[in-house]
Amino acid sequence: MADVKKMFKREGRWLKIPATNGKLVAIGDLHGDGKILNRVLERFYYGSDDYVMIFLGDYVDREPTSWEDNKSAVVDKLLTLKRRYPNRIFLIAGNHDLTNRLYASFYSDFWDSLSDEEHDFYSDVLTAMPLVATTENGVAFCHATLPLDNDFSNFDLTNDCWIDTIWADYHTPKSASSAMRPVRLVKDFNKSMSAFNSTVLIHGHRPTAPLTMYRKRLITLQSNRFYEQECGIHVAVVDLAKTIKNSDDIEIMKLTV
Repeated sequence: MADVKKMFKREGRWLKIPATNGKLVAIGDLHGDGKILNRVLERFYYGSDDYVMIFLGDYVDREPTSWEDNKSAVVDKLLTLKRRYPNRIFLIAGNHDLTNRLYASFYSDFWDSLSDEEHDFYSDVLTAMPLVATTENGVAFCHATLPLDNDFSNFDLTNDCWIDTIWADYHTPKSASSAMRPVRLVKDFNKSMSAFNSTVLIHGHRPTAPLTMYRKRLITLQSNRFYEQECGIHVAVVDLAKTIKNSDDIEIMKLTV
């Protein structure tokens, strides 16, 4: 998988998705749910060239035995697809995808189960993933929140940029964030959207968030059965040739198990 790491490195921390006349399907947190992964691949990917796909992080944990009784099955499948179809499959990092040995202490079904050799392999590859993606028609993607500026020149996995993109939460009155999940307010959202020249942000991370927020400019997706009762299972379809002003211009689809 060394070539996959090189693909991530070429894409950079800020992945700029090229303009096409097709559609981009955004998939929220999978958390090891291979059944949902197969469903979205069958619906949008296999047998069709009309769609490209972006996955918004958190590929492991929560449902580690839901597919093939293998904790790494989902992330392995995604890395294989990325290797074979680098211009149709895009991956960005979530907080569960970066090792808890080095960057943050949290319980992980996935990372805690790995041998030292496996840990080093996945850590090396997944650490290289992009953190933010944007399209030319104004849609941004991240796992948690957008950083406040678009300068990744001094980026490393210990600074505030990393914490924003994979750990932080956008504030609502019922928000409750821990030390590793700092709150970002609407003013931060607006500053970030201006920095990335975007009109709508699609992210995952927080199953308690409303499906849309901030005057329909923020869409929160979960795409796994673990949180189905809490927020449903959703994906979003972006027409890359269409002007996007808010979530009304994006097709948000609810999946049923």
